[in-house]
Amino acid sequence: MKNLIRASEKKYCLTEDPDFKKLVNFSEYNEQPFQRWFYYQEGYSTKLLGHLYEQNLLPKNIELIVDPFCGSGSTLIASKQRNIKSIGIDINPVSAFMAKVKTENYTKKDISETENFSLRNISKYKEDIFENYELKIIKNLFSLRNLSQIEEAKIQINKIKSERVKNLLRASLISVLEDVSNYKKAGNGLKKKREKPKIEFRELFHEKKKQICIDIKESKTRTKTKVFLGSYELIQQKVHDSEVDLFLFSPPYANCFDYFEVYKIELWLGGFVSSYEDLRKLRKSALVSNLNAELNKEFQNKIKSKLFEKNIEAIELSKQPIAVPQYQTAGPSPLEQQGFNIAGTAGVGLPTLDRGIAAINQAGAAAMQMPDINAFFNPYERYAIDEINRQAEIQQNQLSAQAVGAGAFGGGREGVQRAEQERARLQTIGQLRGQGFQTALGAAQQQQAFQQSALMNQAQALQSAAQQQQAMQQRDIQSQLQAGAIQRDIAERALTAERQTEVARAYEPFQRIEFQKGIMTALPTAASQVTAGTGPGVNPFAQALGAGVGAYKAFDVLAGSGITGSR
Repeated sequence: MKNLIRASEKKYCLTEDPDFKKLVNFSEYNEQPFQRWFYYQEGYSTKLLGHLYEQNLLPKNIELIVDPFCGSGSTLIASKQRNIKSIGIDINPVSAFMAKVKTENYTKKDISETENFSLRNISKYKEDIFENYELKIIKNLFSLRNLSQIEEAKIQINKIKSERVKNLLRASLISVLEDVSNYKKAGNGLKKKREKPKIEFRELFHEKKKQICIDIKESKTRTKTKVFLGSYELIQQKVHDSEVDLFLFSPPYANCFDYFEVYKIELWLGGFVSSYEDLRKLRKSALVSNLNAELNKEFQNKIKSKLFEKNIEAIELSKQPIAVPQYQTAGPSPLEQQGFNIAGTAGVGLPTLDRGIAAINQAGAAAMQMPDINAFFNPYERYAIDEINRQAEIQQNQLSAQAVGAGAFGGGREGVQRAEQERARLQTIGQLRGQGFQTALGAAQQQQAFQQSALMNQAQALQSAAQQQQAMQQRDIQSQLQAGAIQRDIAERALTAERQTEVARAYEPFQRIEFQKGIMTALPTAASQVTAGTGPGVNPFAQALGAGVGAYKAFDVLAGSGITGSR
């Protein structure tokens, strides 16, 4: 026969999410509206449903959610907040009651009547009040004062006509019992507190009642929610599988965790049980809440699974050495290597840069050379000098003729005149040549400066062009390296996927053991998440069965399993 565990082996879809760990821990979210009414240590956060939506793990058009182990109503509250219809079932009367009260639709009159309810003060406390209980440890649980106030509150609450108001007041009473008790929930039962509570029930009751009313008034949703007391098998009677869009639940711990022992105070003082026989019947009805309960052969046959049959095999496999694959990384891609090679020679052999450097050198060499002025002398200067000499010769001849005529040829007066004429000739020629030299020199220097300036301008232009070429080259190299990095990332992902596959195969025996361990002990497993660098981590499936959340899309996962319990 198909049962929950066997169906889980075949159909359960595992999803690892680090946020699940805190979302399935009630203690981290016990101050949320509605959840803060009653501390239900096995519950989980109402934010879990929202997280599943945010991670796109659920379809958007869900109309009905069912929680066959609803506990105090985490799934139902979350569904109601999202305006989704929901159905909850739980075999623990305390859990089912709190889930129903949290998800009921209340009127303004209900809230007003609840707020106005006042527990009158009690002047006398009767010692024989403890004798009204069959519960053996009742004297150790409460002080005479607090138990008397609790009993008086129960009497006054039972006089309320409105069932919804009565339930809200009962919820307020139940929610503060542990706070005013000498015991606290711890592990698989109750443990004595180090110090007795100093606060009175009456005071804490009114504070809780006020808190409950605030949460109800701030809630805007009116979505209908149904809660049933009993085994999950009631689903087959209350709803057809075709109507269910999602099963979201946290199954009971498959160990000796006795839910009825943990919530013994609420069961007795809340009026859900009045004798040990009542408590025994509850324990017997919830198989997985207490593995020490009586089992018949029919139930034993229902919980058989191949998983347990392979337990010994898995243990033997775990003794074998584990061959962990060698860690490999992707080297530089072809494009990256090509980019590296180009980058190593960037700027080398650029024609434009070489020409610019040559122009600079040429300009420097030109600046160091004396200008050639010969090309800039006036070609008519020689004719002018010849004319000066001819005119001087004519003057000399005229001077000789005059001296002969006067009979003074060769005299001192003639010599002085000849010398003066020669001096004038030479001075004129010198001035002419000096002026011509200065003119030629200026023109040569101007030409030299023009050529040097032209060479420098050319060098600067070539240098700018070379810089642009280098920048373009650098951009090309960068683009090539980026494309190469993408290639390398793709290769690295392929290696990582291959490595993870090999590691998963190597650790499979350990995962199997931890999976079984989670089912049989309900303790959070320390190993099953497989990584390349470490051993097994957390097993999400074991968490789902023991302390996490299981989401099933098909009703037949639960059909015929025969497992009942309380969460």
